[in-house]
Amino acid sequence: MVVSLSKRTQLPVLALLTTISFSPPTTTKALGNPLASRPLQNNSKQADHLKRLGILQQQLSGIDHLTVHFRQRLFKSLRKTVHHSEGRATFKKPNQFRWVVTSPEHSEWLFDGETLTQYFPKQHSARRYPAGHGGGKEIAAIVDMVMNPESLLKRYHLTQLEESKLLAKATFTPHQSVDIEKIEIQVHTQANVVSSVHLYYKDQNRSEIEFYKHSTTHLPAHFLELPKDTKF
Repeated sequence: MVVSLSKRTQLPVLALLTTISFSPPTTTKALGNPLASRPLQNNSKQADHLKRLGILQQQLSGIDHLTVHFRQRLFKSLRKTVHHSEGRATFKKPNQFRWVVTSPEHSEWLFDGETLTQYFPKQHSARRYPAGHGGGKEIAAIVDMVMNPESLLKRYHLTQLEESKLLAKATFTPHQSVDIEKIEIQVHTQANVVSSVHLYYKDQNRSEIEFYKHSTTHLPAHFLELPKDTKF
């Protein structure tokens, strides 16, 4: 997707979503405040972190739908550039979403559980694709991380968990060798929502998506509908 994740994220993220099991416990360098770092050092520590992560996942699993605003920064190491985008998104379990980029260029992706649609507001036109189309895969992967956190334990290695009164950050690494080096998911533990997803690549590129203005109080019944004059 042009103004969301780069093309490089499409296949790597999907590859991560198919990996299973955990790596042996590892030791990671402690990070500073505000989070108190708790690296995985032995089997006892790993069990404790997995238990804490399980509690967080249970809290998040109670959310059936979610509306958020987002900001994304894509860092390109080769050219030393940073690409910014922002917008809003609506998610509904198990996998429906509407991802609306409002800046720098308005574009949308919608998925109703069966069909993926790319909508172009300026042209009043849209294109339909099969569910597995590359253009929306990376968004679907992010939606899965935000709305179905329980699936993470089946697909990633948990290498570190950091906690404070309001925040918890889990770091995951892929079981198999892919372009992505690690993923960091931060949870606001008081609101029980995912507040950010960071993707780090082996080529030193990285993508940071920050979520804010979370709302679980109202989901419009027509949130996946397009204007009647839309041309396909």
